[in-house]
Amino acid sequence: MDFFPSLVDLLRHSSCTFETGTFCYVDGCYVFDSHPPQADFCCASVILDRGRLFHRHGHYPRRLDTMVQGHLSKITLWNLRWKCPFCDKTFSMTPPNVLYRQRACVFVIYLLAFLYLNSSGGIDTCYPPELDVVRERAQLRRYYRHFRQTAQITQQSIREAIVQRVGPEDYERMTLSGLSPPESLLKCRDSHSYQVWESLHLLEISSRFLCVPTALLLSWARERATLLRRPFLTQLR
Repeated sequence: MDFFPSLVDLLRHSSCTFETGTFCYVDGCYVFDSHPPQADFCCASVILDRGRLFHRHGHYPRRLDTMVQGHLSKITLWNLRWKCPFCDKTFSMTPPNVLYRQRACVFVIYLLAFLYLNSSGGIDTCYPPELDVVRERAQLRRYYRHFRQTAQITQQSIREAIVQRVGPEDYERMTLSGLSPPESLLKCRDSHSYQVWESLHLLEISSRFLCVPTALLLSWARERATLLRRPFLTQLR
């Protein structure tokens, strides 16, 4: 597992800033403080010129499997809730590295797919004890099945998030050597697994080119997918 020290996770730092908000570490828990959302969630979309449309409506906790300083950890993450003052509808703004109803963060799901495609064994033998995030193998198979279904559109979100930051010319130079998997990886023979591998490889070379953690690239891509209302990784819709 030599690659683990080089994969610096998002939550390794005490505070991380994104377009949609900030992570903070307070009293042993992680708190996601999001910016005010756009007026497209409820009746506020038709109300104009009335100042701030939403107000804060407390936080709610959820348990999350993520990497903290290179080790898999179960953390408590508090998400901010917002409320519309006109129709009293409430909703939450989740951080970009958290998928709906998934207990593993996007970085852990990325690692699971990476390890599976790069191993010669089956899904029961390719994960080390350090990444035994989901003990039910059926859940792992479900992760990968969903990843295969969303591989093409996930790769598109990753590509767009990278091009926004490096420009088309640098992106072409970065991917000049191609994204195809080596012939030794038998699991990448079918078209869907092939696209999964291309997505993982794109993240790897982009992380080296931009000198940023892979988890941060994933969060940028998830923000892009959320903005355009696309599926991402194991989130089908």
